[in-house]
Amino acid sequence: MRIVRWIFALAVIGWLATSVYMIKTDEQGVLGRFGRIVDDRVPPGIHVKLPWPCDVVVPLKVRETKRLGLGVALAGQVTGWAPLPAEVELLSGDKNIVNIELVVQYNIASAHDYLFGSVAPEDLLKAAAKNALTEVVARMPVEEVLYEKRVEIQQRVQERLAKLADAYRCGISINSANIQRVYPPPEVAAAFNDVVSAKADRFRLVEEAQGYANDLIPRAQGEAYRAERLAEAYKQEKVELASGAAQRVREVFAKYKDAPEATRHRLYLETLEQCLAQARKVIVDTSGGRSPAGVSLFGSQ
Repeated sequence: MRIVRWIFALAVIGWLATSVYMIKTDEQGVLGRFGRIVDDRVPPGIHVKLPWPCDVVVPLKVRETKRLGLGVALAGQVTGWAPLPAEVELLSGDKNIVNIELVVQYNIASAHDYLFGSVAPEDLLKAAAKNALTEVVARMPVEEVLYEKRVEIQQRVQERLAKLADAYRCGISINSANIQRVYPPPEVAAAFNDVVSAKADRFRLVEEAQGYANDLIPRAQGEAYRAERLAEAYKQEKVELASGAAQRVREVFAKYKDAPEATRHRLYLETLEQCLAQARKVIVDTSGGRSPAGVSLFGSQ
């Protein structure tokens, strides 16, 4: 009887010990009493509850960032795991098949919704990720999906997935949706590679032509600018010369009106001086330094 009493006492002590529980620093507890939620935000620390089975506490790591893979094996999965074709094959907007590997990072936002909002929140999130990815890819041509707009696809998938998670009330907050790899089906990979090579060649030729144009156009513009400046300078010079000549003619004409004979005589001498300046001259004095009789500078008398 003494042993029975000791066993009964130990059992009572053990049963009462179930009323004390601890929530770790990175966890948040959900306290249920007879199947009804009493507190869904139990903070970290040591707490007391009714002994089992009256109260049940479920701890959740709400601060841990979880990862979900769509078409890609994550750390901790079984070696040799292969994704199902339905997980990775998507149809683009131009009716081409493309394979996408997606990794979603998320946190538990609501412990209550995470535990009781759905039977399997991870499976629900995976289906929602496939839905969001299919919707985004179906609106883009395959070239944009494969090579050009990966960042845009990630952003749009993350936004769409966040809306679906809120609508489904699965208690999950989406942190990011990262595309690990995008590739065509193996059956047509060679054709896609040829297309990529052709696009790369086109891009290279366009860049070379643009570089040649960037080198030639500034030089041509510089030559044109220099020719314009030379023409302007030549025009200015000719205008100034013509203006000076016109001004001299006006001055000569004004003097001519005042003294016609003297002006004609001066012009004759100046013209003669200009004509004979570069000529070879031989002067023969046959009159002893006197002017020939009957000869004038302006003609015969």
